[in-house]
Parts: sequence; structure tokens; C-alpha cells
Amino acid sequence: MTTDSERLAELLRQLRKDSGLSTRELAALSFVSQTKIVRIESGKCRPSPADVDVLTRMMEADPDAAASARELATRTTPAYRPVRFSSEVGWRHEQRDLRVIERSSSSIRFFLPAMLTGLLQTPEYALGAVTGALPLAGGAETIVRDKISRQQALNTTTEFVFLLMPAALRLPLLGRAGMATQWQRLIEISHRPNVTIRLVDESERVLEGPMNTFTVYDDRLVTAELFSGMVTLTEQSDITFHRELFNYFLSVSHTEHETRNLIAALYAH
Repeated sequence: MTTDSERLAELLRQLRKDSGLSTRELAALSFVSQTKIVRIESGKCRPSPADVDVLTRMMEADPDAAASARELATRTTPAYRPVRFSSEVGWRHEQRDLRVIERSSSSIRFFLPAMLTGLLQTPEYALGAVTGALPLAGGAETIVRDKISRQQALNTTTEFVFLLMPAALRLPLLGRAGMATQWQRLIEISHRPNVTIRLVDESERVLEGPMNTFTVYDDRLVTAELFSGMVTLTEQSDITFHRELFNYFLSVSHTEHETRNLIAALYAH
């Protein structure tokens, strides 16, 4: 009896052939390694829903076939991926997967209730994030290097919107000097033409609880971060909910100019 994993491998292999792309060409377009694509098509590697989303987009696959592939990926790969207590290899795979999703997206919206995301972090802040009270498994320096390398995505035409709760800005992860450098980094990034950084207004009445960090990639994928791992959501109802939640918090946030002034005030005192 054919399993869902086998059906998914065969479907992705057939979609690639129909597209006329070789595994090497698809790797170049999708930023998924050729080795991984070959392993996926041979059934030796189970792709995540995010992998399938990126690959079918680059193949320009028929929408119904792409939806079938995503559904199979959802059934064969757990939506929740433990990260914090996994190995260094697991962490590096996580950073690689995020890099692939970011490079294939035209608009990315980050909701950050408690901590700055890796794309905004200075190396010192990133190191503090992975060597805290509950340190991450694996080599901290390697993880930090991978996180910082992902910041190259900010140099592309992809639109980034970072929406911060005040707690994310004020988390004392470093000493005064280190935090001042991090706040200056935020202001520098905010001046990029494809980047928007806004701070939720503390004086506004907030009608929703900022429960966890989440990221909306275009209108096709959401990742939600927990203390110990990450959840990937591909159902349209989940994507719509998080997009509307993001827009709500955006509606009660400071302007970009006001946000820069508020950040500057933090390291000026």
C-alpha cells in the first residue's frame, strides 16, 4: 500500500518533470539544495509544508496539484518542530529552512511581543539569546553565525514589516552598552526602503493578548514560535486569522518616525 510520504515524493517528482526543470535548476530557483530535492523525490527526506510551498511555487505548479502536495506534507510532517532542545544540526536546518522561505517571499510580517527576531539582532544580542538561562543545544557560535547570515535577506527587494510590543524593545538581554548598540541597529535598519519597524502604542487600549511571536509570509504561510520550538501553519483560515491579528496590532502602533524617536530616547538616557 502506497503511503502519503511515497505519494508526496512521486507527486513532487512528477511536478518537477512537468515544469521542465532539472533538480539543479530547481535548487537554484528555490534555494533548496539539490541534494535535499533528490532525497525528497526519492522518499528519503520528508519535506516540510514550507519546503513544498517553495518548491511548487518555483515550479509554477498547477494550483490544485500544489494544494494536494501541501496537504500531503501537512499529513506526513508534524506542524510542531522542537528546536530549543534539538541538536546543533537541527538548529542549522531550522535556519536554512527560514532562509529558504524568506528568499521566496515578497512580503514578510513579523509580530514580536517579547524579543527581537534574528533579522534585527546584533551578534552580541544573538549570542545572548542562545546562551541564556535555558541555553540552546549545539554550538552557540555556529547558531549565531547562521542567524546573522540570514540578514542578507534585508538587502533584497522583499518587503519586511516588524511590529514590536514595547517588551520586545526593552528586554534586558544585554548590559546597557550592548542594548544601546542593538537599539542603534534597529534605527539603522528602519531606514532601509524595504523595511518598516513600528512599535505598538502603550497608551492605546489593546483588545487582544500578544500571546506569541508569529510571522506571516505573503498570504501563504505562517510560523508561530514557542519557547521550545516552532509551529508551521498552512491552512488558509489560520493564515487569515494571523494576518488580521497583525493588522489589528498595526492599527494601534506608532508611526515609523515616532518609533525611531522612541527607540532613540532609550539609548539617549
